[in-house]
Amino acid sequence: MANETEIPLINHTAEADLPSRESTTVVSSLRHGHFSVTITFVKVWPIPVCEIIFERLNFAKRIRVSKTKNGKLFSANMSLEHVFKSDVCSGDMLISCRIGTKNIEVGRKQFHTCPETVSIQQTAVISHTNYITREYLATVHANRKTNYARIGQAAQNELPNILRELLLIKEPPNLLQSHVMQNDDLKRRLRDGDKLKIQQVANNNGYNGFDIPLMYTLIRNLKLVPPPTQGWDKE
Repeated sequence: MANETEIPLINHTAEADLPSRESTTVVSSLRHGHFSVTITFVKVWPIPVCEIIFERLNFAKRIRVSKTKNGKLFSANMSLEHVFKSDVCSGDMLISCRIGTKNIEVGRKQFHTCPETVSIQQTAVISHTNYITREYLATVHANRKTNYARIGQAAQNELPNILRELLLIKEPPNLLQSHVMQNDDLKRRLRDGDKLKIQQVANNNGYNGFDIPLMYTLIRNLKLVPPPTQGWDKE
C-alpha cells in the first residue's frame, strides 16, 4: 500500500477530479445532543454530493454547501448543524460523497461523549469546584470590595488548581481545540497567546499553563458550569 505522501494532489479521471486525503478535512462533534460536521474540499470537480449518516439517520438534505473557484477546479465547504431532541452522546457516523460518477467514503467516526461514571471523591470535587467557581465567576465584573474579600483567599491560593481540576473533568484536553473552533464568540475573546496554548494543550501538561482569566473564559463560554442565578455580569 502506498504511503499518504505518495498520493497525488488531485486524482484526475475523465469524469471527475477526485480530492486526495491531504486536500480534504472533516471536523465533527457530538456534544449534549448537538451534532455538527464540517467538510472541506480544497480542490475538486464537480461539486460533491454528500451524505452524512448518523445511526441510520441520513442528513443529506440538511447539508449546507458553499463553493469558490480554485483555478480550473473548485473549493467546496459543506456544513451540518443538528440538535437532537434528547441528549444524544454516542453513535456511529459515516460520510460518503458522489463526485461525478464516483462514490467515495470521506470519513467515519464513532462518538462516545457520554459523561463518565465518577467516583464519590470526584463527585465531591465537582460539587466543591462548582460552588467556588460560580462564586468567583459571578464577581469577575463586579467592583464591590466585600465580594472580592470574600473570595480573595480562594482566588489567590485554591482557585487556580480547582479550575484546572474542573476543566480536566468536564473538558478533556484532546477535545478542547475542536470545541473552541466551533464557538465563534469564544474565538473572538481569545488572545493570540491563548489560542497557542489551546493548540498545544493536548501535547503538553494538560491545563497547567493556563491562567485564571483564560480558564474563566473557557468555563463560561463552553458552559461547563451552570450560570449564576443573576447572570454572569450582575453585581
